Amino acid sequence: MRNLLIVFFIAGILILIILFPFKTRAMAHINLLEMKCFYSVKTWIIKLLCGKIEIENYELKMSNEKTLLSETYNNKFVKTMIGEVLARIDVKKFELFFTGGFTENSFSSAILCGTIDSVIESLYGYLSLTFDDVKLYKDIKPTFEENNLELTFDIVISISLLKLVMAIFTADKKVKKLKGMCNEG
Repeated sequence: MRNLLIVFFIAGILILIILFPFKTRAMAHINLLEMKCFYSVKTWIIKLLCGKIEIENYELKMSNEKTLLSETYNNKFVKTMIGEVLARIDVKKFELFFTGGFTENSFSSAILCGTIDSVIESLYGYLSLTFDDVKLYKDIKPTFEENNLELTFDIVISISLLKLVMAIFTADKKVKKLKGMCNEG
């Protein structure tokens, strides 16, 4: 009887892990004047992606501290899988911080911050219609004493392992179907 309870308990925990959604954070800090971007994607305490993107002399330089992606992958499958995963995620929280302005022209700084605010509110309207219980935190500060354009965002999404597995199988079916259609024609 005790062995049956242990097996039932372990099976119940595995089912909960598969069905219960987990949260993933995507964070980035973008400095538009210096053309630098720092990014991080993590689940629980596991960093999936972490690195820096720079543009120097019109050349894009990307350095990853940590990445679970390799360079050898099926491009069609990855594009299809990303689409399937995006269709199954649930956005929980959206934080955005913007600091921007120009020393020469305070009018341009104010117009820029107002434009950013209206774009964020439009994005929040779309997110609140698409997902349930989305929270928006924003902080937009105009600066008049220095030239800067900095954007920092933090997005928390939720997805379960079952939905991820379903997205992988659906993407695989779609890619095989496309290959079959290409082979016929």
